[in-house]
Amino acid sequence: MITLDLSGVVQLFANSTLTRRRWPAETWIKGVSTYSATIDTVITGLVQPIDGGRDGRILEQLAEGQRTSARFTLHTTSDVRTVDRSAGARADHLVYQGKTYQAASLANWEDQGKFRRLVMLEVAEG
Repeated sequence: MITLDLSGVVQLFANSTLTRRRWPAETWIKGVSTYSATIDTVITGLVQPIDGGRDGRILEQLAEGQRTSARFTLHTTSDVRTVDRSAGARADHLVYQGKTYQAASLANWEDQGKFRRLVMLEVAEG
């Protein structure tokens, strides 16, 4: 199988700056699940809006409840985590153009330059 390193292409078009908000691992104090302070890091990537007609296949890969909150796809070589319930890890939040989104996994192209395509789900404010 031939593999191509496409990370250079992603980085060439990665003209969007986002803030990745990460929670440390979950801890339990007296039976209550808690997270300590978040860590914000600036990352870059290629952000594209999701069009329901053109991008129907992307939406079909998401759980039904996530389809209405999907707003953008993100192509990035940065480390962005999705939810990992077995490890007690929350998904990273991405702050883009003043709004907060949750990272949801779609595709991992580790063999083609270590970049990922993620869906950005809008997080309700408040």
